[in-house]
Amino acid sequence: MQLKWLSGSTRFVAYSALVFAYCVSIPQVHGENDDVNEVANSCVLAIEAIETVQAGVLNAVPRSVLPTKAEVTDTGNLVLNDFTVAWDRSSGCTLVEGRFFTVTQGVGLFTPFKGAYNGKVFKTINTEIKNGQIIEAGANLSKFRHVALLLGYGVIEHPTRDVAQVLASGPVSPAKGVDSNNGFPVLEVKYSHHEGSSQETPMLLRVFVDPDHDALPARIQCIKVKEQTLHTEVVVSKFHRTSAGLWVPIRGTLQLFDVSIHAPPGYTFADVVKMPMEERKRIGANYIPAPIDLPEEIIIATHDLHVNSKLSTTDLDFEFPEGAIVFDSFNNVTLKAGADGSLRPNENTRTASQDRESRLESWSFRNRWLIGCNAVAVCLIVFGVAYRRRRQ
Repeated sequence: MQLKWLSGSTRFVAYSALVFAYCVSIPQVHGENDDVNEVANSCVLAIEAIETVQAGVLNAVPRSVLPTKAEVTDTGNLVLNDFTVAWDRSSGCTLVEGRFFTVTQGVGLFTPFKGAYNGKVFKTINTEIKNGQIIEAGANLSKFRHVALLLGYGVIEHPTRDVAQVLASGPVSPAKGVDSNNGFPVLEVKYSHHEGSSQETPMLLRVFVDPDHDALPARIQCIKVKEQTLHTEVVVSKFHRTSAGLWVPIRGTLQLFDVSIHAPPGYTFADVVKMPMEERKRIGANYIPAPIDLPEEIIIATHDLHVNSKLSTTDLDFEFPEGAIVFDSFNNVTLKAGADGSLRPNENTRTASQDRESRLESWSFRNRWLIGCNAVAVCLIVFGVAYRRRRQ
């Protein structure tokens, strides 16, 4: 089956002489003896040369059994997401529009959607039933992380932080015990996952540069320092050169990993998990990366690819259509979109706090009613006892 791309308005890109000059001024790396910092600088410049992107994208996974109504790529992989994207590196603002695929009891269904990240929050809408939400970015935006990883080399844990920024923060060192990449050093630099939060975790970024494509990364690995295991790996399999002479990755895979423990011969996983760390080390029960599902494929259509075109606010955002019901998770309130796109409280819904207050009021009323009834009953009993005694 041929690839099917979402139709959209074609944008023609006028590349300026400045952009072209910036592209060709990227320092060239030459070989194994190059200074690591020079190679890292070349990689940073090559990444940062990709400032904005508009493209049609497929996200797909290998599947041995296909559900009904499924669509596949040219390699037979199952299409999960089929969408267009507009993305701006400097702000991280992203607009996505297309379809995502779900399966229920072996039957597949494509659902139309829109999503926009404005640098602070992520808003989405099912364009078919006009139900939307305003939510945190993070994991909600990660569905579309493939684009940033492939094109902008974004680090998964942060929607606007990319490999270039991590490399530039330094210090960069050559990877030890890792085979060089065709004679070029493999770069390593430490950074923090969930930086500044209670879940902050030390990580290591490992970058394999590609000297044939302006020193862009050909492989990126995010490694958990404590466990020394892979957390994420991106492998670029195809690059495209724009009319301005800029190299851009257009095809690759994304693999996510969980952490498991190697059980040496004579031990079971259950045995190893119960052991103290010292005992695990003694028997060689080391942490190992455990792939989460099969690698996801990212494919960008070159016929609809526009790099470094100027993007306006409307290119990176959308307004909820009139009548759309939108849940605002930040304020815990359900809103309704007006004709002008503004959001107002929906009179037919109540917030969770209002429901909670209503339940408390109802509980309080019931308790007061029961207490009153009990008091009346006690009075009647006392009155009845006193009346019988008086008659006796």
